[in-house]
Amino acid sequence: MSQENIKVANLTKVTLLLEAGTLEDSMDLTPGKCHFEFIFGAAPAGMTPFEYSLLDKQVGESVVMPLRLTDLATTFEHLDVPLFRQIDADSFFLKTTVDKVEKAEDREIVKAIAMAGGHSSDCGCGCSSCGG
Repeated sequence: MSQENIKVANLTKVTLLLEAGTLEDSMDLTPGKCHFEFIFGAAPAGMTPFEYSLLDKQVGESVVMPLRLTDLATTFEHLDVPLFRQIDADSFFLKTTVDKVEKAEDREIVKAIAMAGGHSSDCGCGCSSCGG
């Protein structure tokens, strides 16, 4: 099976291209596309709302989500998306394009699960599960 035919699914390694904008069809808050790679579905509580929006997508498919800064912790939970630190707007649209989907190695899965479950009250991630 070629990489182009693999769908986003639990415990796959997913590389995304992220952009943000003030309008659904205008990605004007970011200078370009930002790469973001993670192991899909590695959180102890299952998939995040963000991950649900990507489930079964293939390379090249996109999703545009309206977001508010106050909702990032509940939408992304354990996922630390560096792009959000560059955005200076209370609400925006996030365009997510699947760039690559591949089988994750066992060590990558173990590391992702450990990182997702390793929050503490002072981790500073902003997630609601640890109060950081």
